[in-house]
Amino acid sequence: MNSVNFGAGSVAGIVGAFATFAFGHWTEALTFLLFAIGVDVVTGVYASIKEGRGLSSAVGSAGLAKKG
Repeated sequence: MNSVNFGAGSVAGIVGAFATFAFGHWTEALTFLLFAIGVDVVTGVYASIKEGRGLSSAVGSAGLAKKG
């Protein structure tokens, strides 16, 4: 078993368990919300790399905080 895949699966499982505990049950709206957040993060990383500014956790955190 690849340790990277195991680690990513473990993190996904923990996040999913926490979300289910926090919101009661998993709905289609929650799935859509997490998908939209994922798309936002991926497009933000792509835009940052394309503009040549590199990745900054401070900028990424501020962007996620604005949406939350």
